[in-house]
Amino acid sequence: MQGKKSWNVFLEDVEDGAAEKYTQVLKSKEWNVMQTMTMGEGGMTQAIKNNVMIMAIYNGKDKAASISVSTQIEE
Repeated sequence: MQGKKSWNVFLEDVEDGAAEKYTQVLKSKEWNVMQTMTMGEGGMTQAIKNNVMIMAIYNGKDKAASISVSTQIEE
C-alpha cells in the first residue's frame, strides 16, 4: 500500500505459552498493546509503538505463529 511497508514472519514449532510471553515482552519494551484475544488453542496480539504496528497470530493446535509488522513511512 502506498506510504506503508510491511513484513510477515511465519514460525513453526512454537512453544506452549509463547503468545503470553510475547505479549509481556512487548509491554516491557513499552509497546502499546491494543488488543489481545484468545480463541480455543490460538490467539492474537496487536500492538503499536511510534509508527510501527505488530499483529501476532498464534495457532496452538499446529504450534505455528505469524507475525506481521507494518510501518507508516514518513514522506
